[in-house]
Amino acid sequence: MPTDEPVTDTQAAPSITPQEYNAFISRLELDGIRLSKLEVDAPHAYVPGRQLAPHTDITSAEYVRTENGFVVLYDLKFEGRFEGEAEPVVRITARFEVNYSTGRAVTDEIFEVFRNTSLPLNIWPYFRELVHTALARVGWPVLVLPVHKGLSKPVK
Repeated sequence: MPTDEPVTDTQAAPSITPQEYNAFISRLELDGIRLSKLEVDAPHAYVPGRQLAPHTDITSAEYVRTENGFVVLYDLKFEGRFEGEAEPVVRITARFEVNYSTGRAVTDEIFEVFRNTSLPLNIWPYFRELVHTALARVGWPVLVLPVHKGLSKPVK
C-alpha cells in the first residue's frame, strides 16, 4: 500500500554513481504490472492501402514509496498517422502501475536514473503487445513496434 504522495520532482536530481545504481538494481524485484488506464481513439475505419506511421512517447513517470519498495505510475502514448499527414488517425494512451520491491529505499536521485534507463525496458514489451492487440480490435492493421533503444529525452 502506498505510504507517500507521488514524487514528481521537476528539477534535475543530482547524479548518483554507477556503483550506487548497481547496488540498487541488484536488490530490485519486479512484483507486478497492472494496466490501470487505457484509452483507444479510432474514430474512423482503416483506409486500405494507406501506410500508418507510428509515433510513441512516454508521457510521464512518477513513483510512490511503499513499505517494501515503490510503485511506478507510467504513462505511454501511441499515435498512428497516415504517411504525410500531421494529425493522428488512431491514438492509444495507457497507464501502467508497476510494483517493485527492493532491499534499499528508492530516492529521487536513484529514480531519476531508473526512470530513464531500466524502467522503459521493463514496460516496453507490455506496451508493444497492448498496441498490437488494440489495433487489431479496432480493425486497423497491427503493427509490431520496434525494440526500445533508449530515450531521446529524459522523462519528466
